[in-house]
Amino acid sequence: MRFFMRKTIFFLSIFLFIVVWLFTNSFPIWLNPRTPPKVQEAEAVLAMPSFVQCGSGTGAAGAISPALPATKSVDDIFLLFLETADQVITIAGSNGGTWTEVLNSPQSAAGTTRLTVFWSRYNGTQGDPTTSDSGDHQVGVICGYSGVTTNGNPWDVTSGGIDTVSDTSGSIPGATTTGANRLIVIVGAGDDDADTPITGAVNSSLASISSARANAETSLGNDGGVTVFDGQKSSAGGYGATTLTYTGATTKGMMTIALKPRDPTYAQSAYRFFENDDSTQVGAIMTAVQDATTSLVFAAQAFRLRMLLHIGLDLLSLNGENFKLQFVGKGTGTCDSPSGGTPSIYTDINGATIIAYNNNITPGDNQALTATTTDPTHNGDTIVNQSYEEANNFTNSVARIPSGYDGKWDFSLKDNGADTDAFYCFRVVTSGNVPLTAYNVYPEIKTSAAASISLSLSTTTVFFGDLAPGVPNIVSATTSVDVTGASNGYYLSVKRDSATSTVTMTTERNTSFPDFTAWDPTANGNAGNATSTIADITGKFAFRIQNASTTSNYSTTWWGSNDIDGTAKYAGFPTASQKIMDCSACTSGITFTAIKYRIDSSLTQKNGAYDGNLTFTALVNP
Repeated sequence: MRFFMRKTIFFLSIFLFIVVWLFTNSFPIWLNPRTPPKVQEAEAVLAMPSFVQCGSGTGAAGAISPALPATKSVDDIFLLFLETADQVITIAGSNGGTWTEVLNSPQSAAGTTRLTVFWSRYNGTQGDPTTSDSGDHQVGVICGYSGVTTNGNPWDVTSGGIDTVSDTSGSIPGATTTGANRLIVIVGAGDDDADTPITGAVNSSLASISSARANAETSLGNDGGVTVFDGQKSSAGGYGATTLTYTGATTKGMMTIALKPRDPTYAQSAYRFFENDDSTQVGAIMTAVQDATTSLVFAAQAFRLRMLLHIGLDLLSLNGENFKLQFVGKGTGTCDSPSGGTPSIYTDINGATIIAYNNNITPGDNQALTATTTDPTHNGDTIVNQSYEEANNFTNSVARIPSGYDGKWDFSLKDNGADTDAFYCFRVVTSGNVPLTAYNVYPEIKTSAAASISLSLSTTTVFFGDLAPGVPNIVSATTSVDVTGASNGYYLSVKRDSATSTVTMTTERNTSFPDFTAWDPTANGNAGNATSTIADITGKFAFRIQNASTTSNYSTTWWGSNDIDGTAKYAGFPTASQKIMDCSACTSGITFTAIKYRIDSSLTQKNGAYDGNLTFTALVNP
């Protein structure tokens, strides 16, 4: 009977340690949806450029001032055609305009005639230009064209040719256009002063070749004149040589100039943010409505941006324009006028910027996107789906986009070390850094707050009561972890505070209670060293993580397939902090980990009260 009267009284105090780990990344604490107003554009399809009018031709032995066409509008293109006795001529007085020599000008027939062509984009106020005095003579005329691109040089391609044989037939080499709807301006010069220097132009590659648009000639010096025609090239590609018929025998300088049509207009018209998915389809929506600011949930979060560009004025042909995506820190300003953010100006996104392109494993850059029913829309316009993008630049590589339609692109992005609690705006520009025609909306995100984590225990003191030898006492407790902004989740670790044993006799500290083999998660190829053999832990102090009541992450490899003795695994408490639970999916919110303590006294264990301390630590995964 004495055996059963023998008692070992045991107390275990668990002291709570709360560990807060701060990251420099950010976490959203509020959502501020914005729905900017949309603008519905009125559209008209515009084809190739058209001839408007030529001014009066003029010739002289000295400098000349060819007249601008009487009919003209802002952004019309002027071409100034000049013939000299193979002598250099320049614009001496621009009279408020900007005149630049055209590519492949001049064309010189050695010692006899020279064709020189300048261009200017009408600014609404400029007047007639004045040339230099080339020497022998100069003759010229200015012709105007409307519906030409308003960006950069007005031509797509040019070609030129000379003929030093004095006869009535000339040939201008062809060229290859890169786009549709080009107006091909044809001009020939010679040392002949006929009223109509050239009587006709023939080219089977061109449609609707005009009669002479202008003739200019002079009998001064060794004579000279120019004649201007045009033809149409509706599709992209090559056009052949053009044959000119001159009135009199002459040497020749000749050119063709393929004028580009007015560019389509581009407007950022709608957007929506989505969770990332490893495919050309997006994950769940991140906002209840489109065109609304969204907040990232954790640092380094990947996300998707689907954005519409509205096409106006003209068709955007297949691969018709190269674009790129940029971002800016909004700071204290607006997306249209940012101030004080990082970066402070709109910056091209790449794989290393703080808002970066995200490289998903499965889809490749520039694959056709997969549409969803939650994609953004724009005022009932037809949407032309384009591509999934992981890098700049991008274009409409999937299909052409008619005027009045919207193209849709899908951008795979991520927080790559952006400031915490910061707003970032996005915009599209052309690959040449030219802003779009309009920004009706700006996609905007708020990065997450700094990552944080807090730990609490269901009880800070675990009391086992009286222990009878050979009869295990079992007590359970629960850790509660509240985490925010942890992109890779968190882990829970434990250690005993005493190097001797987890618990020792309260009045005789050199008397310890035996521990089972200390837990080591890296043992056995990271399978851990816990045991399911109950005989091994008899007469010892051990613990395990329980499957029941654990909502964080229960590892069957570490702690057994279930909680039943014989299958459930136990280990002893380590002297150095060791990981007992790792939950990479626990990025935000509260999760629980249930801990089971098992103590079994042997017949030889000394009577008395025992206690000790454990330290639990929760840390955000890096």
